[in-house]
Amino acid sequence: MPIAILFSSLILLAALIACEKTDAPLLRLLVKSVLSALFLVAALLATRGFSLPFTLLFIGLCFCFAGDVLLAVPSKKAFLAGLVCFAFGHLFYAACFLILSGGNPAFLLGLAVCAVLGTLVLRQLRPFLGSMKGPVVFYVTVISLMMAAACSLLVLQSLSTQARAMAFGGALAFYFSDLFVARHRFVKKSFLNRLVGLPLYYSGQFLLAAFAANL
Repeated sequence: MPIAILFSSLILLAALIACEKTDAPLLRLLVKSVLSALFLVAALLATRGFSLPFTLLFIGLCFCFAGDVLLAVPSKKAFLAGLVCFAFGHLFYAACFLILSGGNPAFLLGLAVCAVLGTLVLRQLRPFLGSMKGPVVFYVTVISLMMAAACSLLVLQSLSTQARAMAFGGALAFYFSDLFVARHRFVKKSFLNRLVGLPLYYSGQFLLAAFAANL
């Protein structure tokens, strides 16, 4: 990844966290939009061509970019639309991973583990969800599928160890960042959620963008 993009991303991430701390919604929307656009640029610079796996990954990144913009808008409708965008992003990521791996026992094992984890997460969130129960259950199902698909890459010998680490690490960071989004939205609003969740999220997205070099 070019040093200029990495350096710019770190500065913008620090600015975004500061916006969350000071509650500056318009500035937050601007900073977040530019920061998220950088992972699209990073993926385009990394790729060797528009193969099917890269195209699926890039479409997923585009949906996540749209989700980032929508989640920066303080309204329930925007949050729901953002949730849908991220769900589509996860589906495209999963499709990319599964096309590469062809599906394998690691995917099935990951699916079982993620199903247990997803059930535990939903059990904790259920008392706080209200009318959002259906969308959140759907979203947890989709992100669990994506995480399981990332597990299928761990045993894919056609990818380098570094490539497998980037894909799995990116998916895992994204997964855990969403736990902090859910905690902030449904359980307890706290700056700590942003302080931990935002670096996890952008680390995940930039790792997935860097993974494009292997597609």
